[in-house]
Formats: sequence, structure tokens, C-alpha cells
Amino acid sequence: MHVLIIANGSGHDTQSVQYADDSAAGKDLKAEFETLLKRRIAERGVQFIGEEAKSGVQTIAQFLGPRRENIDMCVAEREARGIAEEQRGRTTEPRYLGEDACSGLTEDGYQKEVGNGWVLVTHRLPSDEVREQYMFDRVMQEVGDADSVLVVCGISHSRQLAEKFRHEAGNVVEIEYWEPK
Repeated sequence: MHVLIIANGSGHDTQSVQYADDSAAGKDLKAEFETLLKRRIAERGVQFIGEEAKSGVQTIAQFLGPRRENIDMCVAEREARGIAEEQRGRTTEPRYLGEDACSGLTEDGYQKEVGNGWVLVTHRLPSDEVREQYMFDRVMQEVGDADSVLVVCGISHSRQLAEKFRHEAGNVVEIEYWEPK
């Protein structure tokens, strides 16, 4: 199976049909994301989409053709697994990096450049591993006989999911990092 992971660095609201930011810039961002998904689905003959998305929220990917499943863990499941409190407590820390400030994935988590040499770092949590295993398991349960799969997830989960698809299931995996221009 070939797996393309689109690592969304703009936040999950971009994936929603009802995007909170209805400004021209917000609409452009959503359109850019939709164009990316359509292009990758067509180029790769995607047969299945696994998407990390809020439960009950309609997403762009739901309306693009291939069978799509939400692979994120709902709040009740997080509670049952004892990780809900830690997940709710995720922090973002500002750091001044000066000329080295840039958006990207680091060992600490995802850092997003916010200007003037500052970044916001969203830290990884130990319970992220539980969620990533759940996402991987959901894809593997739902994929059926698809040989081209698209996984849309937050950027902070991308490397760990890619490793699971490569090493636990022997798939060919690519990660495409997407951040708005």
C-alpha cells in the first residue's frame, strides 16, 4: 500500500467545511487546502482517506470522492484510555529564536513562526503516542483493499504515523508538509 500523509500545519479548522475565519484570507486558505487534496487524490488515484478531525464536524475531504473515515479518537475514548486530561492540557510556549525563527517540526513539537524572531511551540505529549496508535489502527481496520491511501493529520503526528505505516505494516510512505503561504 502507498500512503501519503498530508501534515496540516495550519490547524484542523482549515479542514472543516464551516471554517471559523470567514474573511477573504480564511476563505483563500480553505480553498488552497481543498485544491491540494483534490490534486493529490487525482494524481495518486487515492481510494481511501483517513482524517484526523473533530468528531461531528464536516470536512472538505468528506466530499471529494474516495471513502473517508475520521481516524481521530473521540473524547469518550480518550477518557476511557485515561489520556483526556493530558490532551486537554496541551501547552503552547513562545520562544525567541531571532534569525533562526522558522516554522517546522522539532523534537519538542511543532514550532510556528509568528514574526519578529518568535515562534510558538506546541509540545508533544506522552499520550500522543496512544492517539497515533489509534489513528494507525483505524486506518488499517478501515482501508480494505485500497492500495493508495491519503492520511490527513496534524503536523505533530506526521512522523510517528509515518513510522507506524512503514515499520508495522511495511507500506511505502511519503509525508507532505502543508502550511499556508
